[in-house]
Amino acid sequence: MPIVLEKKNKKGKWVEKEISGGIHSLSISSEDGGLLLEGVFSAAGENYLKPEAVLEGLRRNVPQIDISEKRILRTGLFRKDLAPFFPDPEKNDHDQ
Repeated sequence: MPIVLEKKNKKGKWVEKEISGGIHSLSISSEDGGLLLEGVFSAAGENYLKPEAVLEGLRRNVPQIDISEKRILRTGLFRKDLAPFFPDPEKNDHDQ
């Protein structure tokens, strides 16, 4: 399913942008009476994607999704190969 957002371009004109290219993985499940979305999104370059944008794009495709109450928790920052961007300081260099 393509996920499309309306965004202002550099010239100030509203355009539709397909954001699926910035989503590396996404899962949706039901938890505690609400929805839990877990994903890995591009954090740099042309496909840079904020979690808020993913929620808004999903809401546009599935209007029943209520995003008025949300909590976003970023749990890590990864390189393009999905290795951690910041190594775990608790591990020795030979453990990585």
